Parts: sequence; C-alpha cells; structure tokens
Amino acid sequence: MNPPGRRPSRARAVLLHAGLALTAVLFLLPIAWMAAGTLKTNADIFAMPPVWLPSPPHWANFPAALRYIPFFTYLRNTLEVSL
Repeated sequence: MNPPGRRPSRARAVLLHAGLALTAVLFLLPIAWMAAGTLKTNADIFAMPPVWLPSPPHWANFPAALRYIPFFTYLRNTLEVSL
C-alpha cells in the first residue's frame, strides 16, 4: 500500500491495468458469443469446433424471432408498467 499522496509505481500501474483489461475481456466474451449466435444457423450453433463468425450471416433469425413471440406486446406491457 502506498502512503497518502504517493502514486503507485509505473510497473504496478501497468500490471493493474493489464489485469483489469484481461478481466474486461473475460466478461465481454459471453456477450460477444451471444451477439455472434444471433446470426448463426442451427448447424453453426451446434458445430464442433465452435464457429465464432458465421459465413454467411443468417439474418432471417430476427424476423423469425419476432414471429415466434409477441415481442411488441411484451414491449408495450413493459413500457406501461415502467412508465
């Protein structure tokens, strides 16, 4: 621990920031995987080894999801309750 008014050493600051950056990447990986999964076909989702970027992107997943669930009804209900 540093005494009050004294800055941490440069090496310690670099190590601290490197550790924080690594932690941020680890927390963002599941979000990136989920975002990539929205553009995958079922075959790409269950492929081994995993496919990170689908080729070509399957954009039809978005309208299919809106047909599968009443998204806009849920959105309206949420807005009514929260507002």
